Amino acid sequence: MGGLIFMKDKIVAIISRPRYKDKCEKLYDWLSEQGYYVLMPNFKSKRGRVNVEEMNLKRLDIADIVYIVNPSRNMSDTTLYEISRAIINECEIRRYEDWIMR
Repeated sequence: MGGLIFMKDKIVAIISRPRYKDKCEKLYDWLSEQGYYVLMPNFKSKRGRVNVEEMNLKRLDIADIVYIVNPSRNMSDTTLYEISRAIINECEIRRYEDWIMR
């Protein structure tokens, strides 16, 4: 089959706030070990060349599964919008739990 790499055919996007970056990285490692292709949120400043919100929404457009990393359970308007975008795109939505990583 000439150099094809077979992974699980699911793309996972992670939704989170910058304060949970360490949890996102743990989840990224765990999902990657499971064979998923994982798209991390971009925590860079909006002052960069690319509009961060637009880039994060593009991740949701190609994702099959969305993980929400939000231990405090307080949702910003941006997070709620991202979740609604995932629902519209018929993504499977999962919530990060600390026990998964143990």
